[in-house]
Amino acid sequence: MDLHTWLSTRVDAIERLTETTNDPELVASSLRRCDADRRILARHNVDPEKAADRLWATACQGCGYYDTETGDPAAENINDCLELLDLAHAHGLNEAEIAALDRPEPPPVVYSTSARSIRERLAELVDQHLDAQVSVETPAFADSGVAVRLTARKISAVLHISEQDLDNL
Repeated sequence: MDLHTWLSTRVDAIERLTETTNDPELVASSLRRCDADRRILARHNVDPEKAADRLWATACQGCGYYDTETGDPAAENINDCLELLDLAHAHGLNEAEIAALDRPEPPPVVYSTSARSIRERLAELVDQHLDAQVSVETPAFADSGVAVRLTARKISAVLHISEQDLDNL
């Protein structure tokens, strides 16, 4: 159970507890707090539409961007969201309990060694990330072949491809 799920469960439990008291002021106050907590939880969560994106799969969408130029999330893991950590503190969750919570993991990286699938993967990356740039250069250190430089968000890679491999692409 991650931090967001733990907090959601806790808010549900508090809401159920209000049914057992006869103090109307306490009930009203508790329900207002539950409503406020649910609003925070609605803003600070993982975007299910970005579940396949390694950078955003576990990120808190409510925290926004750390850097709008690169598009990096401010909280790369929902368990690191400062708003949720403060909310957890208000609900009595201590540091040891937070450390024991499950940390959501991004989807695994799939590696391929075939030249054809590398080319297809490069094309996918360019399509997925509008800020991606691909350039082909002739490297100064080689007599033949090219260097393909790919830059997309946090990814920056140079692939050295020989003329023989180019013919196979």
